[in-house]
Amino acid sequence: MKLQVRFNPARVGRYRLVGFEKHRLREEDFRNDAVDAAEISSEEAAVAVYEIEALPQGEGELGEVFVRFRDAAAKTMVEHSWTLPYEARAAAFDRASPGLQLAGTAASLAEILRGGPAGDRVDLDALAPIVNALRARRPNDKRIQNLATMFEQMRRMKK
Repeated sequence: MKLQVRFNPARVGRYRLVGFEKHRLREEDFRNDAVDAAEISSEEAAVAVYEIEALPQGEGELGEVFVRFRDAAAKTMVEHSWTLPYEARAAAFDRASPGLQLAGTAASLAEILRGGPAGDRVDLDALAPIVNALRARRPNDKRIQNLATMFEQMRRMKK
């Protein structure tokens, strides 16, 4: 599977992919099927998290997302694309979908563990209600429960 995001420079001032550095492809390799990207099985899901600076006075959408994958049944490559809309009044993180909250929380914790400046901006106390809601929403999901436990450990260590 390959994912490519093309940001609109008239709307996005800067952006940064959070994680996946070792799987980053050159732009020209996205459609080159001889170049592998990250491997995931058909029953798995992956999330790419970007930190962006949207330009409120800019023009147009944020950009486009392209996904390529091998259709196991047809043995051919399939490509889809979607527009990333710009929403001047996007919902706050605590009102985002549970999937986005989970991905954002995991990425935030990873940034703290990496020790970079982005991790220093993470407010664990502000994330606590979101993590607790995720934990309550999916009490039988061991991965979410483990993430919540790790979150609480990190929170205690930072105090």
